[in-house]
Amino acid sequence: MKRTTRRQFLSGGVAIAAVGLMPKILLSAPNLKPILLKAENKIIEINKKPAKIMALTSPGNKDLTFEAPGRFYVQLENALTEHTLIHWHGLLPPSDQDGVPELSQAALAPGSSFIYDFMIDEPGTHWMHSHFGLQEQKLLAAPLIIHPANNTPAYREIILFLQDFVFADPVEIFEKLRGGKHDEHAHHAGMSMGVSTSHLHDFEPDAFLTNQKTLDDPDIIYVESGETILLRIINAAATTNFVMDFSGLQAKLIAVDGVPVKNVSVIAPDIAIAQRLDVLVSIPKHGGVFPVLAKREGEHQQAGLILATSGQKINKISMLANQRTRQLNNNLERQLQAMTPLPNRSIDRDIEVVLGEGTGYQWGMYEQGKAGLPIYVKLGQRVRLRLENHTSMSHPIHVHGHRFQVVSLDNQKISGAVRDTIWLPVHGKAEIVFDALNPGKWAFHCHHLYHMMAGMMTSLVYLDT
Repeated sequence: MKRTTRRQFLSGGVAIAAVGLMPKILLSAPNLKPILLKAENKIIEINKKPAKIMALTSPGNKDLTFEAPGRFYVQLENALTEHTLIHWHGLLPPSDQDGVPELSQAALAPGSSFIYDFMIDEPGTHWMHSHFGLQEQKLLAAPLIIHPANNTPAYREIILFLQDFVFADPVEIFEKLRGGKHDEHAHHAGMSMGVSTSHLHDFEPDAFLTNQKTLDDPDIIYVESGETILLRIINAAATTNFVMDFSGLQAKLIAVDGVPVKNVSVIAPDIAIAQRLDVLVSIPKHGGVFPVLAKREGEHQQAGLILATSGQKINKISMLANQRTRQLNNNLERQLQAMTPLPNRSIDRDIEVVLGEGTGYQWGMYEQGKAGLPIYVKLGQRVRLRLENHTSMSHPIHVHGHRFQVVSLDNQKISGAVRDTIWLPVHGKAEIVFDALNPGKWAFHCHHLYHMMAGMMTSLVYLDT
């Protein structure tokens, strides 16, 4: 496999040709000012130590919420000492405002800013994050919640923004991985794949966070007995899949990746990297203390927050669970059904996409028989992507600029959820379908940050655009 150049590495532009496009700005009302969103350095406490992170802050919209249908009118200011660019994960902007360096637009230099101006179509739970280098591992990300316009929320909402963190320079971690140095604590499944044994993790993060806090000092949120809460759970981790634990609360999953599904009761749902879950939980009438935990796949580490009714004694929760968490599976995915599935129509473009792995920590994704080239589609086509994972790890695959429906898992036909990120296990297969209605050039990649940076990224390009 071809190695990543330094320029591609710094920009996050692996397998994507530079196009130098500039966003098209909508005509703005003269008295309307954009919401300021600032990328800046910050110091927080993690594991009782000061941690240098990157943060997205907005003094004019502290909750980072918007309305749909409505307008996304944001001025991104780079207050860092290095270039950056932010992707609006889950939104469907014009491709030249999607926030991918060298594909959407040039990265923002320190001290510069840019105005994004496009319409938001539907409400949902989404997020925003850097698509430049390894800044996402430095926590340069934030929730992006879209509420229905002119509508009072039916339930109290609580966000769980899940992340993993390392004190070391992520670039040093990446170079060690490229040198073949997987962490000695990486959990192996022991199944030979030719390249290496199947494994869950490449290295050990130093901390697992919910809303930038560990369980050593978690958020404690007081709730009412008998109350129903909407949990907006966002997996913004760079490398970690989680299994949720609601401490026995009655829980109903109502949306994935910001798109409604037919309600299904859940106890311990999976949430892969970059995915989102909207879950309604019911607080018992007798009240109590209810930790909501995100448990690292295949390991003991956990993060989370605590829901409690007044007057309850709240005991400290360990950052290590007593038992190792199970591995992810697609059992829940097979049960999910979109509230509004894609309309029935024939397939116009059928594409087989292979996920591959090479020695020296090289990862790739490509159209079968056309390694290294963009994947081409035409405006108006119904496109089916048939994904096959030929590697030693699972991968969360994200398609920019589109929402797709899951129609097959491991050769089993389903009428599944509409979403933007799908998890593929080792040896896994999936078929996803979307309508090519958003012309331009789009990133298409694994959302495990280090896999993406090592080559598991291509582009989806509309012909004649």
